[in-house]
Amino acid sequence: MESGLWALRPTSAFHSFDLETGRSFWFTIKADKTIRERIIDGAKTFDALHPTNLADVEGGFKSSLATHLLHLEWCTEGWRWYVDEKEAGIEKILRRVKSAPVEQSRRTELTNHQVAVFSDEAAPIPGKPLVRTSTLSRVGSKITHTLRQVSWAPNDPGDEGTHPKLRRGNTRVEVKQAIEEHEALAQSLEKMNEVMRLFSLSELQRLTSSVFELQEAKLAMTLNIEVMNGLKETYECLLSSTDCPEVIILECGRNISDFKRRITGLQRMMTVECLRVDTLIDHLSEAKNLFRNTEINRQNAINARISALRVETVTDDMHDIAKKTERDTSSMHVITFFTLVFLPGTFLGHANI
Repeated sequence: MESGLWALRPTSAFHSFDLETGRSFWFTIKADKTIRERIIDGAKTFDALHPTNLADVEGGFKSSLATHLLHLEWCTEGWRWYVDEKEAGIEKILRRVKSAPVEQSRRTELTNHQVAVFSDEAAPIPGKPLVRTSTLSRVGSKITHTLRQVSWAPNDPGDEGTHPKLRRGNTRVEVKQAIEEHEALAQSLEKMNEVMRLFSLSELQRLTSSVFELQEAKLAMTLNIEVMNGLKETYECLLSSTDCPEVIILECGRNISDFKRRITGLQRMMTVECLRVDTLIDHLSEAKNLFRNTEINRQNAINARISALRVETVTDDMHDIAKKTERDTSSMHVITFFTLVFLPGTFLGHANI
C-alpha cells in the first residue's frame, strides 16, 4: 500500500437467498469507502452479477456463490505483502541484536578473608586449654590480642583459620586482583554500553509494537479462516437438506464443489501467513529477551564494579589502620614490659619498709 502503511478494514456481510424465487439480499457493513467502491465496480464488471444470469433460481444461486468468492478473495489479499514488509523491517533490528558483542558479566564477591576483617570479635582458638592468669596479664593479653587481629604479622601456621590477619602479601595480591577485576568490569561495561547504543530502548518499543500488530493481524486471519469454514459447512448442509430444491442439487452441485475447493485454497494461503506471523513473533520474543538479559547483565556489572570499589576502599582504610596499630602495639609492648619489670620491685620495696 502507499507509504508502506497498512490498516485493517473490517467488513461484515449479511446474505440471504430465497430458494423459491432465486433472489438474493446482501447487506454489507464497511469500514471505509474502499469496500463500497469495490462492490459497485464488481457489480458492473463481474459476469455472474449480470442481469441475464439472474433470471432463474440456479442462475441466482451461482451468482451468490461467485459473490461469496469475491468477498473471500478481498479478505485474503495483501496479507503476504504485509508480512513481507514486517519481516524486512524486523530483520534489520534482529541483525543488529544478533551481531552485538554480548558476554556474561562478571560478579565480584567478598572473600572469606575480607569478610572476617569486618568481624567485631574473633572466635576462641579451638583446641587450646584455657589458662588462668593475673588480672594485669589478662587485660594486657586481651588488648594485645585485639590489636593483633588487625596488625601486620607473619604467617603463623597455628593460627590459620582461627584468627584472620591482614598481611602484606595478602594485601598486595588483593590489590592486584581488584585492579584486574576493575579492568575486566570496565571492558564488560563498555561492551554492554555498545549493545545499548546499537539496540536502544526505542528499538525495544518498536519490537513490542510489532508484536502487537502481528498478533492483531493473526487474529484477523484466524477469524477469516473460521468464516470460510462456516461457509463451507453451510452449503454442505444445504445439499444434504431435504428442503433444498432438486434443480439446485442437479445444476449447482458442481459449482458448490468448486466453491469449497476455492475456499480450501484460500484457507491454505491464510494458514501459511499465520505460520509466518508466528515465526516472526517468536523471533521478536527472542530479541526482546536478549535485550532484557543484556540490560540485566549491564546492571550486574555496574553493581559488581561498585562493590569492588567499596571493597578496595575498605582495604585501603584497613591498611591505614594496620599501620597506626603497628605503632601503637610497639608502644603497648614497651609499657607492658616496664610495668612487669618494676611491679615486683615495688612489692620488694614495700616489704623492706
